[in-house]
Amino acid sequence: MLIIVWPSVVNGNLVEISSLIAVLFSVVLCAVGLVIQSRYTVTLSPQIFSGYQLLISSVIFGSLMVLNNESLFQLSFRVALAWGYLTIVTGLGVMAFAYILKSLPMNIAMTYAYINPVLALFWGWWLLKEEVLIKTVFGAFMVILAVIGVFKDRIKNTAVDGNVQDESLYELGG
Repeated sequence: MLIIVWPSVVNGNLVEISSLIAVLFSVVLCAVGLVIQSRYTVTLSPQIFSGYQLLISSVIFGSLMVLNNESLFQLSFRVALAWGYLTIVTGLGVMAFAYILKSLPMNIAMTYAYINPVLALFWGWWLLKEEVLIKTVFGAFMVILAVIGVFKDRIKNTAVDGNVQDESLYELGG
């Protein structure tokens, strides 16, 4: 991330710097939540679990809108359509992630956090014709290499340890 936003940091672009801090803060909160979740058994179905997550985030988002004097009724049709799309896709994504957390080891499940920005970069380039710079491609390449490293290390450790529980990773194509 720092590779991508470095020019903005050097130039003192407060919007970019605050966005970077917000993203890093959200990653820390996500990690704390996952550590707490890993210590306590979640007996809820992935659908209910993701529903609670979306409900809580909606309340927080709505509170931020009120605090910033934003109005829901000022949304353009395009923004409302994007919001609806993101709500549906996010709901399905959170539900899939809850299922993955129950099914896979934590380090494998968390690779989504690295891949999502790369996917967003691709979708922005393809759908919105956003400019993609060499440094951005380099950053995305580094992320993909890191995820491959996580899977490769996991499979290597499985082969050495002979841990039958983790052999399902071979089925994932890792």
